Amino acid sequence: MAFSVRILADSVSPTGDRLTTMLATYPRMIHSENMTHRILSKCSASSRAIPVEKMLRAIETDPVVPIWWGANQSGMQALAEIDDKAAAEAWWREGVNQSVAHARKGIALGLHKQIVNRVVEPGMWITVVMSGTSWTNFAGLRCHKDAEPHMHRFADMAMESVGKSVPMPLAAGQWHLPFIGPEDVELATKWIEDGYDSTTRPDSQFIKHEIETVLCKVSVGRCARVSYLTHDGKRDLMEDIRLHDRLIAQVPLHATPAEHVAMAMPYPAWFQSAHLSTHELNNMRMAYRQQREAAPQTQITQLELEIETCLAQLQSGNFRGFRQYRKMKMNEHIGEPMP
Repeated sequence: MAFSVRILADSVSPTGDRLTTMLATYPRMIHSENMTHRILSKCSASSRAIPVEKMLRAIETDPVVPIWWGANQSGMQALAEIDDKAAAEAWWREGVNQSVAHARKGIALGLHKQIVNRVVEPGMWITVVMSGTSWTNFAGLRCHKDAEPHMHRFADMAMESVGKSVPMPLAAGQWHLPFIGPEDVELATKWIEDGYDSTTRPDSQFIKHEIETVLCKVSVGRCARVSYLTHDGKRDLMEDIRLHDRLIAQVPLHATPAEHVAMAMPYPAWFQSAHLSTHELNNMRMAYRQQREAAPQTQITQLELEIETCLAQLQSGNFRGFRQYRKMKMNEHIGEPMP
């Protein structure tokens, strides 16, 4: 395993907002840094779920090895590397091997994988599904010369992949569906249509809704598993749906995987400036705010009020221009509802 980024789905809503979902692999040791970017939704392959021996074999075969052997100095950045990189790598690999041996002692004690796998995390790779409608802050902080080297490498690869990807325009009401390919659409369509005969077949809109419901559930299940495949290595729509139901039907909901699946939103019917993208509207909003800071007595205009209201209505969780599947579920947040 190595650093990798693959675009799973890339969509543009009628408001001009772009939602990109990627499958990323990077060292487990930088995961906490990536998690600080809260505007991006994330699901990761949990070390609590992966069988211990499978994890240990993966680390023995292909451990994470640092790409930068920074020399000790004051401050957060190591600006230069040490001379003897081979000795540093040997030291690192020795530590990883010792952690694997220590993990096996935990197995012998009968400890659960959620404990045993923790001691080998420095040698682990982690695979993460990431989705967002705004990547600029992530890029600005992590594609920077002062960023931690491994985070910098991953961020450069992520933004390069976003730059090369061509998003698909979606009409209002169409779905952004990570991990869903043409074969899944074909199978779901056949599955739903075969459930009716000529005498019981409902209208085409109802059929379309049922197919979309199946595909949404499959996409959520695969985002939760961070894979097209089940843990047995099979492509199984029914198993994906069962996983969705276990996550979304239980109390409390485990709704994070449902953030990556989202419906393209239109502008509100009352909004008179729908020819502008939300990016342009946001620039106008910031210009209004700067004017008010310079002249606090300035009256709020009707257009400014409309822009603020419109942008607020287009916000769904941490996305803009797309309504998250999560936000369509009752009790998706414990306590008071969240926008």
